[in-house]
Amino acid sequence: MFTRTTLVTIGVGVAAATIASLARQRQITDLRAQLCRARHAAAHDPLTGLLNREGLLAQLQQLLAADRPVWVWLADLDQFKQVNDTHGHDAGDQVIIEVARRMRTITRHGWQIGHLHGDEFAGCGPGDLDTGISAAIAIRNAIGQRPFQLPGCPPLEIKVSIGVAAYRVGLTAPLLFKHADLAMYQAKDDTTKVVAHRPSGNDIDHIPVRPAVRDRDRPRHR
Repeated sequence: MFTRTTLVTIGVGVAAATIASLARQRQITDLRAQLCRARHAAAHDPLTGLLNREGLLAQLQQLLAADRPVWVWLADLDQFKQVNDTHGHDAGDQVIIEVARRMRTITRHGWQIGHLHGDEFAGCGPGDLDTGISAAIAIRNAIGQRPFQLPGCPPLEIKVSIGVAAYRVGLTAPLLFKHADLAMYQAKDDTTKVVAHRPSGNDIDHIPVRPAVRDRDRPRHR
């Protein structure tokens, strides 16, 4: 027979073990939550909440690994530098946030959208080049459908130029974005503001050259 003292001792030991076990479980749960937050932060842009460059490239790599048709688009806000110069960088940040919000409103299942840096956005998804063009047109319309209303600023007309490219055998993810990048700069002088990269014989081995940075903010034909 156990004495009262022995039973109390056993009870205390069991309680202590239970408390220790619960504490360990709580620590594990907290660590998992911290890890999830860290992973999310590493893959997302803090200003917009969209994927960042690394996060978007990771999503694109997954799409390419599935061996399915894939498209990408790359977008650049026209004359965004003038917004910063005229109204300040806080206003510029608010424009970027609103652009991201408008993009989210038309995002469809399977689409991935990211904020790369500055006024550059990009996206990818499953489908052929025509599907990517349709996605780019939806993005263009969502951004340009109405003026941007910012506190202390007159209504701002924001336009966007978008280049689209689609995967074909031999293309890597970085080269796919290079093709979209080249098409995007062509879109700046195109009335539709959306241009698709059309493959040529050597564009798998040839890396397109982006126009000079000093050229990106020159006045464009409207």
